[in-house]
Amino acid sequence: MRGSVLLVSPFTESSLEHRLGMRTRSTDHARGFTLVELLIVIAIIGILASIAAPQYGTYVKRTRFAEVALAATPYKLAADVAVNVGRIDSLDDLDGGSQGIPENLDVGQAVAPSVATVTLENGVLTATGNDLVDNAVFVLRATILPGSVITWQEDPSVANACQGMGLC
Repeated sequence: MRGSVLLVSPFTESSLEHRLGMRTRSTDHARGFTLVELLIVIAIIGILASIAAPQYGTYVKRTRFAEVALAATPYKLAADVAVNVGRIDSLDDLDGGSQGIPENLDVGQAVAPSVATVTLENGVLTATGNDLVDNAVFVLRATILPGSVITWQEDPSVANACQGMGLC
C-alpha cells in the first residue's frame, strides 16, 4: 500500500445526512397514522355518508313504488283487451270486476308489500301505496277513441301523486 493515500473526511455519509436533516429508511421507524390524518378520514367518510343516506332512502322508496305501479298492470291490460274486442265502449263501463277485468284490491288484499289498493272505476285506474312509500298514488285516466282504441294518461294532479314525490 505504498504510495496510496487514504483520505478521511470528517463528513461521513451518516453524519452528512444528519446535519442536512435527511433521514434514511433504515433509521425511520413505522409509526402509523397521526390523529389528524385519522380525523380527516373520519370527516370525509361522514360527509359522504350524509350525502349517500338520503339518496339511498329515496332509491329504496322508488324501488318499492315500482311494485305499486306494476300492480296496476293486470287492470290496464285487461281493460285494453275489453275495449279492443268491443266488450266495452264507454268509460262508465270500465270498472274492476267486470268484462274480464280483475276485481279491485282493497287494503289487506295487496299483491306486494308496498301496495295498499288498486282500483279501476269509470276509466280511472288508481294504485295506492302504503306507508312504505309514503302513501303515494299512481293514477292513469283512460280515453276510449273510435275504433275500439284505448289510451292512458298519467294524472299528476291528484293528492300524493307519485310524480310530485319523485317516485315515478
